[in-house]
Amino acid sequence: QTEKAHNQITSFSCRCLIQAGEMYLVEPAPYMYRFFGTTEDDYQDGILARIRQDISKESSEAIMLLCAQKAELGEDFQVVYPSRRADGSACRVRADAYAAGELQEHGGRLYDVFGMDITEMMEAREQADQLAAENLALTEDSPVGLGIYHIRENSFDLVYTNAEYYHVHCGSRKFWDRFKGRDALERILPEDRHVIHEAWESLLANPEKRLFDVTYRCYGEDGELHWIQLLARLTEEVDGKMICYASYINVDREKQAEIQAANSKAKLMEEMQRQEAELERQ
Repeated sequence: QTEKAHNQITSFSCRCLIQAGEMYLVEPAPYMYRFFGTTEDDYQDGILARIRQDISKESSEAIMLLCAQKAELGEDFQVVYPSRRADGSACRVRADAYAAGELQEHGGRLYDVFGMDITEMMEAREQADQLAAENLALTEDSPVGLGIYHIRENSFDLVYTNAEYYHVHCGSRKFWDRFKGRDALERILPEDRHVIHEAWESLLANPEKRLFDVTYRCYGEDGELHWIQLLARLTEEVDGKMICYASYINVDREKQAEIQAANSKAKLMEEMQRQEAELERQ
């Protein structure tokens, strides 16, 4: 029966008098009793006296001080504290207190208090924060450069880059972030920008592909020309904007090897042609 009551009641309200750092009920609060599994007698010494059974001395003293300060000024306030439901399970309660009148002659002030079980909300937030931290660690510690583009028509806005992005592009964060707020294609060698546009036009003509695979060149902070392979996937269009999740790999060594192989092949062909010419002359 208490479990059923807990499942039905996740919030409550009460009117209380804050006086000398304590909160006293001035009228019955049946929903609060049902939520916590308590009775009116449990609050004879005050609401905070009851709360102190579930929290540390330091926390209870902090709440008492806050109540006294806010009551003196007639200000609204909010507190979050650990407690237990009627079924004995642990929970987190948020109490929003609103000043309901002028300071009484005896120094107390009336407050309307609205309590809410925010356990699931806080657990969801903690899980979201943990997931965000894990995702941040995953992206920042990634062995490849990562970036996120917002694309509108033919404008590419690079809105996120991880730490490895700068290493891949052979420049510092300061060097590459000077392009922020400008078309991302300005980072690329002008002669190679058509490669991006051609790949983009191909995607628009074949939207089921969703994959973007190009290689471009850019000048790093060292003044040297570097080769970058861009692999990306596009999302669906939302409000005229598409999001592109990209990865970057520096392929300088591969390109240098290709160039050396091509040069060696060219020299070999020249040598073969020279030898054939000599044989013909003989």
